[in-house]
Amino acid sequence: MSNARRALPILASLLLVFWSFPLLGQGNAAGPGPQTVEESARPAPATLPEEVNAEAIDALARRVAEDQNIDAADRERIETALRAARESLAAQSQRASAGEQFRTQANEAPQRIAEIRERLLRQREEVDRARFAEMSLSELEAELARARSELARHQQEITRLEGEPERRTARRGALRELQPQRESELATVEQALASPPADGDDPRVVRAQRYQQLARQRELRTRIATNNEELRYMDATDAAIGPQLELEVRRRDRAQQEVALLQQRVDEIRRDTARVRTERARELARLTEDQPALVREFAERNIELAQALAETTRRVGDLESSLDQQRAELTRVLADFERTRERVRAIGLDAALGAVLKRARANLPDQRRLTQQIENRRREYSEIELMRFDVLEERPLITEYRERLTQALPEADRERLAGGVSELVELRRDLVNDLISLATRYGSRWSDYDQTVGDLRIVSGGFASFIDERVLWIRSHSVLGDWSPSRMRRLVEHAASPGAWTRWVEAVVRFPLTTLGAALIAVLAILVNPPLRRWARTFDELARKREGMKVIITLKAMLAELLVATPTPAILFAAGVSLRQAPDGMPVAVGLALGDAAWIVLSLHFFKRLLRPSGVAINHFRWNNTSTGIVRRHLRWYIPLITISYAALRAAESMSEQLDPLDTIGRAAFIVAMAGVGAFIWVVGRPSGGAMAPFLKANKGGWLDRTRYLWFDAAIAAPAVLIVLAALGFVYTAAEIEDRFRLTLGLVLGLILVGGVLQRWLYIARRRLAIEQAIRARETRLAELKAQAEKAEKGDQPEEPKQKGEEIDKVDEDKVDIPGLDAQTRHLIRFAITITLVMSLWGIWHPVLPALNMLDRVELYPRLAIADEREQAESPEVLDVLRRYRGEPAPAPLLTDDEGRPPAETPAREATPGAPAFPGMNPGGMTPGLEPRTADEQAGLPLTDALTLSDLLTAIVFTVVAVVAVRNVPAVIEIILLQRLPLDSGGRFAVSTIVRYILTGIGIFVVAGAVGISWTNVQWLVAALTFGLAFGLQEIFANFVSGIIILLERPIRVGDVVTVGDTSGRISKIQMRATTITDWDRKELIVPNREFITGRVINWSLSEDTLRVTVDVGIAYGSDTKLAHETLLRIANEHPDTMKDPAPSCWFLGFGDNSLDFRLFAFVPHISFNMPTRHALHMKIDEEFRKAGVEISFPQRDLHLRSIDDDVVKLFRNAGSEIKNADNSPAPPSSDHKSG
Repeated sequence: MSNARRALPILASLLLVFWSFPLLGQGNAAGPGPQTVEESARPAPATLPEEVNAEAIDALARRVAEDQNIDAADRERIETALRAARESLAAQSQRASAGEQFRTQANEAPQRIAEIRERLLRQREEVDRARFAEMSLSELEAELARARSELARHQQEITRLEGEPERRTARRGALRELQPQRESELATVEQALASPPADGDDPRVVRAQRYQQLARQRELRTRIATNNEELRYMDATDAAIGPQLELEVRRRDRAQQEVALLQQRVDEIRRDTARVRTERARELARLTEDQPALVREFAERNIELAQALAETTRRVGDLESSLDQQRAELTRVLADFERTRERVRAIGLDAALGAVLKRARANLPDQRRLTQQIENRRREYSEIELMRFDVLEERPLITEYRERLTQALPEADRERLAGGVSELVELRRDLVNDLISLATRYGSRWSDYDQTVGDLRIVSGGFASFIDERVLWIRSHSVLGDWSPSRMRRLVEHAASPGAWTRWVEAVVRFPLTTLGAALIAVLAILVNPPLRRWARTFDELARKREGMKVIITLKAMLAELLVATPTPAILFAAGVSLRQAPDGMPVAVGLALGDAAWIVLSLHFFKRLLRPSGVAINHFRWNNTSTGIVRRHLRWYIPLITISYAALRAAESMSEQLDPLDTIGRAAFIVAMAGVGAFIWVVGRPSGGAMAPFLKANKGGWLDRTRYLWFDAAIAAPAVLIVLAALGFVYTAAEIEDRFRLTLGLVLGLILVGGVLQRWLYIARRRLAIEQAIRARETRLAELKAQAEKAEKGDQPEEPKQKGEEIDKVDEDKVDIPGLDAQTRHLIRFAITITLVMSLWGIWHPVLPALNMLDRVELYPRLAIADEREQAESPEVLDVLRRYRGEPAPAPLLTDDEGRPPAETPAREATPGAPAFPGMNPGGMTPGLEPRTADEQAGLPLTDALTLSDLLTAIVFTVVAVVAVRNVPAVIEIILLQRLPLDSGGRFAVSTIVRYILTGIGIFVVAGAVGISWTNVQWLVAALTFGLAFGLQEIFANFVSGIIILLERPIRVGDVVTVGDTSGRISKIQMRATTITDWDRKELIVPNREFITGRVINWSLSEDTLRVTVDVGIAYGSDTKLAHETLLRIANEHPDTMKDPAPSCWFLGFGDNSLDFRLFAFVPHISFNMPTRHALHMKIDEEFRKAGVEISFPQRDLHLRSIDDDVVKLFRNAGSEIKNADNSPAPPSSDHKSG
């Protein structure tokens, strides 16, 4: 019985499927599967089944489970085949039900379309105003909430219906692409069914595989039939989309009208209530003017609350009205976004789509305006919330006020005035309750407003990014344009149309002051030009004089040159202002072009004036005369060329879109302008013979010189690329990029001028400091000479020289390190200009940078491919807003296809299982389009982790930024921060090095993240490196860690004098692996860092720079030891480099073999004084001992002979006599005496 009960639902569902799906053929009594004539005629093996159903599958599964003798591999094959057969049967049943519903709705389509048209005829356009007149405020608010909900539902349905044609187009393409795959797979399955089973297979395995093939055959046939039914359904219901959309539009318009009327009625009631309460409060206040102070204050507070009620009522009405507007705007943007996305997915980046994207971009709300609106409403909400809390504190006290007010009345009038007091209190209660209610309503509406405007910001931002990513990649015009005679004739007729020019003349005659004012400005600029030129020349002479060494003089000279350059721009500007008085047509376009061209002419003329001989660039900025002459000479032809070309381009952009002059005149003007830019760059910027040649020669070997051909070729290629783009039809793209280049060029020129002014200021300051130092040094020297002369006249002895220990810590505060100050200031100026340049470049190029996101479609690894437009997903925030306003649920963690297979096996998506939709018939909506297959796709995440061209370019940019930061940021930190801290040079070096290491690590992680290398990707590599460091790289790793320890503990510092082994020298550099020691022979010794951590190192200047100098002196026996001791101490004390604290000392060490040994100790302030002081002491000791008659001993030996031959004795005696005779004989004549 249990098996029978279990089989009943299955049998009932299968019977329902075959009853509702007769198009596949006549059902077989053995099962619900369809069978064609060809199948019935095909012979089948006697032992194999021809049909499959759930009961047969379950029966075979039970037999296999009960049989314990089946091989494990065969059992696995059977279970896999039966599981696949069950899944195929379930999918076939589901798809059959969907196909039946597609067929039913397709058959009912004509009737449903007629019903929709009938509803259109019955739809009322006007709202019954009378039924709102008798409603209370609460009823009106409830009705308003219902009407708003209805409006949102209709708008959502309109959005869906507007995008339905594009979704159906994409769906048809997917189904037609899917059908051949299904048919091919079906043929393969049928071929397998017709093939005999393999010999030797278990019959149960063969039967299970047969069930699987039969189930898959039925499923594929059902899918093919269902897909055909879906195509027929869409063909039958296409005609219903238009009427259904029109019906929903009418319903939406009626709902909007109803919402407006209800909102108006609610506002009226609220305003009336506030007005009545305010009037009553004022009336009661007048009645209580002669009452006690407490009563008067209570009445005045009621007036304040009434006024607050009126203001809050107004604010609530404004907020609700603004909320409705923002909701309508959000609905419009969502609809535009949906339609645009569907168009892009359906037709790709077609030329016709460019104009649509540009119009949509122009209609998007301003993000800054939305942000400002939210901030204003947030402040308003804070004020109302604060008022609500204040009123909430008053509400519990209202009952107490009644007793207090009654007690405050005179006893004689209490009974008479008790009613008035009660009315005051009741009015307070009503005011408080109304304020709390309105404030609460404002809070709830503010929440809705914040959510709506936030969604609008997200969607409009996502829509703007969507457009910006694609619009520059769309060809806006045909290749080379349409230069047909008929089109050119229409352009000439439009330009010379007398109607537009006549209307301009009429406008000038009607309002002549505008034209006269502009003309007066132009005439004034011409008249004052000669005196301005003379004024500018005065600064040329002043710049060479001492009184001209002021920055204000440079600024005045630049102002004079700017004013001198105004006549031509003033004429163009005046003409443009006059022409823009026309209401429309060619005069307006020409006026806009002349007005914009005036600014270009002004900037170029101003720059040309700066470059004139003896001008600001040469006399003030000290630029090269040859370079400025080259630029000035070529600006003569460049200014008129670029002015005329740009004016023509701007006029073409401003003319009527129907004529599209940008395709012909505008494109030709753009190409001419870019050709002129390229020629100007060639003649001016070429490394040899151009304006850059003197600079490159002066900075030979610099990075600009080494890369001269790289940047020069890039500068030449930029206008050439823009010319090619314009010729190929990407006129809009080329014009947008050219605008950014032009702004960038203006920015660079402006920063060059700012840098010139700052350099001028630095030069003046440096010159002034040098002069002040020279004057101060001269005065000091004169004072010293005068003091010495006065002492010499008085016969005074000169002062003893001061000990070095007294002066070592003294610094001349008036003395300034001018070269160091100059270098630091220049570095700061360059850094500030670089930061300004980077931030400004971001602001200039930010609008076109989203176009680079399209490079994400170019995959470089693991395969070289270009992703389809459908695979470009939006951000999760945008998709979340789209789902919420479409009423879709959040994405599931992971979806499988309609066959139950994982996404990787899904060839394409078919319709979602379930009832097909038809407009106006069920809540399911129209036929769904292609759905995402994975959770990542639903969340808007990338489909794969492939390396794209965008990732590679981003990594290159991050690498460049990281290299620049590593090279410059530590130096800037040292200049700005470290030099202001109590750190020595070694400490500053340690901090700068650690900052450099940190920036390097951050740069590596950022660049790795840009190319998709995260910690999870490289943790195995880190583990491998750890083992490598433990063995093969342990020395390098030990040196690196030792370098970090050196920087943190600072046992040695840059500038310290150390002794490592038998080498002494000064630390000149501490690097990651090794430290450089420069010895006294100026040879550099590279010492691994670990030697300083694990070995013995003598640091002569680690904690104290003071060093003891030791001098050993031996005097001969018999010398005056007391005199020698006093002489040595005096010599040490008188030396200028020895310190008095600690004082020098001298000790008689003992009696040596050949001398009386003394040791002199003296201290010097730094090791650099060691050798000079030792040398000076030796020299002075020798000199003073000679004067004092103290003999410095030398080694002596006494030789005692015990026995010697007589011949040797005679020999020594003869030798002694010869020596004595030689000493007594006269000296020979010197070589200087001449012979007789």
